[in-house]
Amino acid sequence: MSAAGGFTNAGAITLTNTPATCGYSNTLTLSSGTLTNTGSITTEKSQGGGRVLQGNIENKGTLQLNTNTTLNAKGSLLTNEGAINVAAATVLEADSGASIANDSSGTINATGTGVAVVTGEADTFTEGAGTTSGTTPVDIINANLDYSARAPARSSCRAPTTSSPATSPPGRA
Repeated sequence: MSAAGGFTNAGAITLTNTPATCGYSNTLTLSSGTLTNTGSITTEKSQGGGRVLQGNIENKGTLQLNTNTTLNAKGSLLTNEGAINVAAATVLEADSGASIANDSSGTINATGTGVAVVTGEADTFTEGAGTTSGTTPVDIINANLDYSARAPARSSCRAPTTSSPATSPPGRA
């Protein structure tokens, strides 16, 4: 599915496939502008193939990730002011120059081993005034961390990760 410009989703978008299309990825591509989500975007378990988000997304609703999902277009930004729910044994991966910002009112909820992963030197995770919950809801690997939150948030970093500001709360990255 692709869109040439920004739009608002106040309903439901589900990325899935059928046995007849197994093995094919299902990609939501936004060529320009921003997709503002006030409804829900759901990725369903695949019959094969991946689930991919490409482009700028401003989430004010719910992203329900029930299968591994990649945000991977260079310069893409997922701004979360709603809920990102990552199911158990599921990964949301930002790579290839994509970034995630957990801003005011945003929550990243990871169930069990579910995790949002930000990888690569060109990628950034920004923890703003949002919250996180789960065992390790955010894992930052060789990527950048911008921590401007006032309250502690749970995440892990694996070097060489740069952090800004340098005064992250003790025990938190």
